[in-house]
Formats: sequence, structure tokens, C-alpha cells
Amino acid sequence: SVRGGKKMPHPHVERHPQPHPDRNQVLQAGPDIDPHPQGGLRRKWGMITRARFEEGIWDSASCCERFLIMAGLLWLLLGCWVLACSEDLFLISERVLLNAAEALVEVPCDAGEDRRKAFSGSLLLHLDNCKVLGDLFSPSTPGLEDLHYFSDVLPKEGVYGAWFKVNLQMYTKGVWSTVDQSEHLKAAEVFGQSVHVGDFEVSDTLAKMIPGDIVSLAQQPVGARKEVVHEVNSQAMTMRDDILYSGTPQLPLDGDVRVWFTTGNAGHVSVIGAIQEGKLEIWHPPQKLVDFAVTLPNISQVVRGPVTARVMLQSAMPRPIIDKWPLWGF
Repeated sequence: SVRGGKKMPHPHVERHPQPHPDRNQVLQAGPDIDPHPQGGLRRKWGMITRARFEEGIWDSASCCERFLIMAGLLWLLLGCWVLACSEDLFLISERVLLNAAEALVEVPCDAGEDRRKAFSGSLLLHLDNCKVLGDLFSPSTPGLEDLHYFSDVLPKEGVYGAWFKVNLQMYTKGVWSTVDQSEHLKAAEVFGQSVHVGDFEVSDTLAKMIPGDIVSLAQQPVGARKEVVHEVNSQAMTMRDDILYSGTPQLPLDGDVRVWFTTGNAGHVSVIGAIQEGKLEIWHPPQKLVDFAVTLPNISQVVRGPVTARVMLQSAMPRPIIDKWPLWGF
């Protein structure tokens, strides 16, 4: 301070630091106080204190807290039990697949009726490089009546294969999306009346696995394309790479449609499957309990040409997938 033009010395003031609370007091205070890094006090929301440890967690807990403790323990036990059951299902499923692979039977393509009956059941079979006998598909085939809209670009004699599919997509919001119908045209998939692999009749499920290709279409004659409003047919569409577009293939617009045809035309195939009800079918495991709890991978395969069983199984043995909680363990 300044008095009379002269500086006066400041009175000496002793500063006494605030005493820090004792740590035992802090621990006993629990949720109320906690030492702050700057020496102050702040509220602490911890629930476990030394006093509660000394008294006992369970004895010092309220009814609500006891309920939460019991619920947490039950969830922990339930999680451990589910984990143990799931691992058990994995082991059972892998054992089923390995046992089936070890018991695999090589079957000739020209096996007689007696041998086919002998192999019927849950045995896993392998057929190597057997000839495929399919069917002819045309507008007269039931389910493919809409093919007459494309008769001028499809083969006149029909399309040969184990199956035939009409693929239909629509351009919406910048993406080609599969649709079931556009105007009069419907997407369809039809199987041959009696598809055979070697001497074995094949079910529709396995026939669908026979490899196929896109059907080659005849080139449209110059000037054949006509501007027909709201019509999906070969005369009103533009062809590119055996696919028919209702608009410009390079610059599609919302609502544009494209159509192409595929067929299972593999000449010779190798198969891993089983004989069920007299037909070559996808192999199913015999254990009903495992079927209920998990989805076993489909190790049945159909590939072009000669392929050994060992090579086919190596690419067809993924881990099983649990699709239900194993509550059957109770």
C-alpha cells in the first residue's frame, strides 16, 4: 500500500495449507468425497467401500442390490453353460462329418439297380466323371410359356440341360435388383423331367447344383428392334453379351429391366451325395439330435469333370453353424 507517497510494507500473512482428509476417512465416506488431484474434494460415486468390505458385501447390500448380484451370477452361469454346450455341439458335428467322410463309398457311374439299392441310405457316395442326361427346354415346357417372347433369339430346337432359369432384374436407385415379375414376364426355374447322372436319377435339389452357363442368344437382325411401349420381349430390347436390356445397357435408368437365361449344361460331373428314395440326393446326417441344434454344412457337391473325392471333401468341410440355443441340454 502507499501512504503519504511512500510505499508501506505488506503485513506478513502466514498461509496455512488446508489439511488433506485422512485416507481412512475418505474410504469410509464412500460416495461422498474423494481426494482431488489439486487438493480439493469431489463427489465419488463408488459403491464398494472399506466399511462395506468389513461388514460384508452381501450383508451391507440392499434388497435391490442383492437382486442385481443374483441376476449377474445367474447370467454368468448361463453364459458358461451355453458356451460349453455350443462347443460340445461343434465337436459332435465335426465327428459326424469326419465319420461320414471316412466311410465314403466309390460308386461306378454304370451301377446296376441291385447295387443302387445296396448303396441306399445314409452312406456318403462319390461318383467320378459321370455323364449328365438332361432335357430340352422350350416355350412348350410347363412353366416356361413366356419364352415365346424371345423365340427369335433362343435356339429353335430348344435349350438342353438339367435345369433352365429365367433371370430377371430391374434397375432401381443405381442398383440392379432381382425381381419376380416385370409386366408380363416372370422369373422362373424349371428342372428336367428325369435328370440322370450316369445310371442314377437325380432329385431336383441335387440337379440344381449341376454347373451351368448363360444361354447363347442369336444375334438380332439389323432393324429387327422395334420401339414397343411397355413390352419386355426380344424385339423391344437391346442385346449385349447375351443379356437383353429394355433400355440402354451402358446408361440404365430407374425402371429398366434386363433378362438373361441360364441352363445346367455340364456334360460330365463328379458328385458327392447319397441315395434317398431311389434318387441321388444331397447327403443328410443320421443324427436327429444334431440336426435339431445345428445346421451341418452341405458337404454334397457337383463339379464339372473328373475330381477325386479327397479334393472335393477338402473344399466342402467348413465348421457347422449353431442356429438354435442348445436348450435341449436340460
